[in-house]
Amino acid sequence: MLYNVIDMYFVGRYVSTAGQAAVTVSGPIMLMLVSAVLGMAMAVTVLIGQHQGRGDTEGIKSIASTANGFFLIVSLVITVLGLLICRPLLMLMNTPPEVLPMAIQFLSIIFTGTIFMTGYNLIGAYQRGLGDSKSAMYFIIVSVVANIVLDYLFIRWFKMGVAGAAWATVIAQGVAFVMGVIYFRRNDHIIRFNKKSFAINKFYLKQIVKIGLPSSLQQTLLAVSFSVFNGLINGYGAAASAAYGIGSRIDSFAILPAQALGLSVSSVAAQNLGVKNYDRAKKATINGMFLAGVTSLVMTVLIYVFAKSIVMFFNTDPAVVATGTMYLHTIPIMYIPFGVMWTAGGVVLASGKTMYTLFVSLFSQYIVRIPAAIIFSEVLGFGIHGIYYAMILGPFVGLIANVAFLISGKWKNSKILVASKLMGEYEELEKV
Repeated sequence: MLYNVIDMYFVGRYVSTAGQAAVTVSGPIMLMLVSAVLGMAMAVTVLIGQHQGRGDTEGIKSIASTANGFFLIVSLVITVLGLLICRPLLMLMNTPPEVLPMAIQFLSIIFTGTIFMTGYNLIGAYQRGLGDSKSAMYFIIVSVVANIVLDYLFIRWFKMGVAGAAWATVIAQGVAFVMGVIYFRRNDHIIRFNKKSFAINKFYLKQIVKIGLPSSLQQTLLAVSFSVFNGLINGYGAAASAAYGIGSRIDSFAILPAQALGLSVSSVAAQNLGVKNYDRAKKATINGMFLAGVTSLVMTVLIYVFAKSIVMFFNTDPAVVATGTMYLHTIPIMYIPFGVMWTAGGVVLASGKTMYTLFVSLFSQYIVRIPAAIIFSEVLGFGIHGIYYAMILGPFVGLIANVAFLISGKWKNSKILVASKLMGEYEELEKV
């Protein structure tokens, strides 16, 4: 999250409001095309966690080598696709004319570094599945510091504009990826990055796709909905777009504790489902929901109180400050339901029931949020306020759906566990 926030800060301070808007409108497109990575990475975490719970070392190695080869191919596809469609998508999003050239430049550079983003997300997926989230955090801390230094040099001193922000992000992500590879190779890790660790196992590839595809589609459809909101807001001018960019980045920080708790719930629940310890998996989920509710409440209060100061930190344009403050006085209402919803969904993902999360996301975004945004802003005449009101509704729908699924106990019936067991028996027969 810091990568984008740092870019927003330096571009807003040393380039222009239009430059800041360019970084804003680029966000949903980046998310749209990297959603495949995020969804598949979650699938890798679940599979690694389940095999770790059973102590299946060979299975972990096979999953990792399959993921290495698959993610390499995916990153190349995303690079080519991103470069081809960034301009038409930006135009479809009603990007202001003064913003369009900078947004195209920013995205073109970002997509050239897709392999680094893919690589460090994959390394993070391995570490979460194995129960080690600290190492990945250290890599990202160093990477973020590098991003700050490079942003300052490229934007403040070399006057590279939004291109400087993009190159700083790509190089910083490369630093995180290289550090992760070195760590795995030097510490005699169970997962190794070498010439032999890119062999694709068809069975595990099917499992990664089976679990990850619905999650990837969910992330993609979520990004598309963000693009729709961005397009609606772009109609109110560059200042509104820049304000939305600042506000949405603050949202990213506010919900980050809940997202982290959700990921940890997925990892812990997956390991316990691997040994059919259902009570412990449920207890981890409930504890995660409670912690997410508390942290989200704290974030809601802090952001509401300091809303104006937060916006002015990024941009002192009066129009941006007014619209951004209004945003941060409205949207935080959704933080608590979002946090509890996300952590409740952790056990759903751990059991591989990703089709359910896909359905919930589709319903909350396309049946509730987007139609409400159009009705509130255009039909009822609330303008940009109406778009913000509509954005609040989605997490409430997801909260009800995920809590209901947790209570139902359907997450205990994990087909992935059965499939993994059959794979183990198949390998034993193959040896005989």
